[in-house]
Amino acid sequence: MLKPSNLLKSVVSDLNSTNGLGEELINSAAGFATGLITKSLIIGKTKNPFVKLIGLAIQFGMTAMITKNSGAIKTVFLQVVNAIMDKLGEKFEQEPGQE
Repeated sequence: MLKPSNLLKSVVSDLNSTNGLGEELINSAAGFATGLITKSLIIGKTKNPFVKLIGLAIQFGMTAMITKNSGAIKTVFLQVVNAIMDKLGEKFEQEPGQE
């Protein structure tokens, strides 16, 4: 039967089976989302067309940068998370009252 959930499952399984396509799609989506967030944080809600144009340029620049450097960004992110988890693990391993 043709249900939206079945279509979505089919698309996801096709993306997973295609070599590298799923990862590329995720990298592109992450880059695009980062670009949108950066644009809205820097520019905000303005009605000035010149500022909107600058915001669009910032969005495209961030999207391109994140998409091209996704491997390095993932590596740095994982190192930061691992460092935080190691520090939290050390803190929990200490006896109460010792810091």
